[in-house]
Amino acid sequence: MDCIIAVAEKPSIADAIAKALASSPITTRSATGVRTHEFQGRYEGRQCEFRVTSVLGHCFSLDFAEAYRDWDACDPAELWDAPVVSVPTSGGVLKNLRETASGGDALILFLDCDREGEAIGFEVIDVCTKRRPRLRVRRARFSALIPADIHRAMRTLVQPDKNASDAVACLLYTSPSPRARTRSRMPSSA
Repeated sequence: MDCIIAVAEKPSIADAIAKALASSPITTRSATGVRTHEFQGRYEGRQCEFRVTSVLGHCFSLDFAEAYRDWDACDPAELWDAPVVSVPTSGGVLKNLRETASGGDALILFLDCDREGEAIGFEVIDVCTKRRPRLRVRRARFSALIPADIHRAMRTLVQPDKNASDAVACLLYTSPSPRARTRSRMPSSA
């Protein structure tokens, strides 16, 4: 029996998805502080095992490399060209994604239907496919948390949109830091 991993952007959405798709009693575990619902349901005409969980927004954030994190210890002008690194936002969420993806056959992204949702989706894909490289990845497009809309989304799955995700990454990598934007608004002393 195939194992379908569904990931929502927040726990309340994962709860609604599980209730809508379950054709058996739902078992919920919360080993890392993030709920994962397990049940039987139908996918592509077959009975499957589902694991529905969530993230809490972005899985990663950007920060300056270690040498530049103490802004009082470096020249602020260096920050414009300082390297940035990706930092996990929650170890518990990442651990849950890895554990939930283990043994999965397909990954369905139930994230907000905007560019930010696409960006979060590619973060989820990155974490899950490191554990399960052959996961089949699809994206659910939905606008309401009612069973009819969730079932329609399952029947009309699409490929995740890398271009929309890259547009968000472009903004993150090219926008100055909040502190730098604040400095640029300060009146000049001239």
